[in-house]
Amino acid sequence: MPNPAAHPDEREALCYFLQRPWPRGGNKREVPWENVGSCGSGQLPGDRDWIVHCYEMAISYITFAIGGPPEGCELAIMWHEYELGDYPSVGVHLGFPHSDPPWQYTQKCELLLSKLDEAIDWHTLNPGEALADLDDNEYEGDID
Repeated sequence: MPNPAAHPDEREALCYFLQRPWPRGGNKREVPWENVGSCGSGQLPGDRDWIVHCYEMAISYITFAIGGPPEGCELAIMWHEYELGDYPSVGVHLGFPHSDPPWQYTQKCELLLSKLDEAIDWHTLNPGEALADLDDNEYEGDID
């Protein structure tokens, strides 16, 4: 299965994950999912890799804390279409056939994501920001 966090220019892989055609028209079919929330820092499109990394860290933390999602579901990065560009959030993807969303799991994910986002100074951790103040004269090693 393709990475759901893939750059939106990789439309075919992303649309495969979302199980709907794009942009050729046809029957647009949304895959059901429940929004958990957002975290991190950065501006699209320049900080896309950092933003995706923040979301992957959040998903890893949630999975560590409460385990994986219920059978037939997936905790993943979901891309939203917006007239000014696409933006991500963490969501619980509900596989077919799935009758009821896992409300307790989703609520726990929301709480943990909120706590993680409040606890981390994402801006300070952003490698672009963290390394911006580094004076090459003060550091004698190689930085790549």
